[in-house]
Amino acid sequence: MELFHDSMMLGMGLFGIILPFITLTTYVVVMVSLWKIMRALQTAAAALERLAEQETASRTDIQK
Repeated sequence: MELFHDSMMLGMGLFGIILPFITLTTYVVVMVSLWKIMRALQTAAAALERLAEQETASRTDIQK
């Protein structure tokens, strides 16, 4: 029983050492993913804005 208790305490200690790294890695992965999504959305918004400007310019050319 003592051996089981010792091995369990060792396992909990190792888990306590490894857990912060897992948490930090997960946080970094999530933040990088969100940053990439935001950049993609900004790029798409800029492309749509340019497209709208071109459309407006072509309509004013047609009206002239």
